[in-house]
Amino acid sequence: MERSEVDICNAALGHCLQRTIHSLDEPNDQARYCEQFYPVARDATLRKFDWSCARAYQAGVKVEWVSNLAWSSAYYYPPDILAVRGILPAFNKGPRVPYQIGKLAAPSETRVIFTNMAPVTIVVTEAITDPAHFDPLLADVIALDLATRIVLPLTKKRDLLQAISQSRHLAYHEAMTVAMNEEVYDGDVDAPWTAVR
Repeated sequence: MERSEVDICNAALGHCLQRTIHSLDEPNDQARYCEQFYPVARDATLRKFDWSCARAYQAGVKVEWVSNLAWSSAYYYPPDILAVRGILPAFNKGPRVPYQIGKLAAPSETRVIFTNMAPVTIVVTEAITDPAHFDPLLADVIALDLATRIVLPLTKKRDLLQAISQSRHLAYHEAMTVAMNEEVYDGDVDAPWTAVR
């Protein structure tokens, strides 16, 4: 189903018992608060879980550095992502490997991912912005998260905030459960192209 930012915002406004909007440019509080808080609600919800619709695999770009006692390799933290979800050996053969996110020492202070594997594939959550790519249950969670951010400025009703927060909690866990049931999380599963030899 095609959906837009306005569709998600109108779902949030419905939870807040507010009138709907046709555009985020409308000169009213409903549109103004949705425009202000929608990107925050979207990115926060995407960051909270490894949603398959936002998952991507990137080849690690190695940093030239002197290894320390804890880690033998470092990779640049990918730009324009919301979260790192894991590190896989290159070509996805074998389980995920330990890693730690940190910064190189001054003066560089570059954000990096430390690990003891080379080369690697980095599993990330991308900062996707097109709602057409959202799973329907994820879109519901984003709408409810947005509703928790705009309900007080629009209504001043704390009991409504509490009810929406409870609904968001339930919707998040339902969406997360459905997402996990669609996948097999087993680090020892080989990549599909290695199964036939």
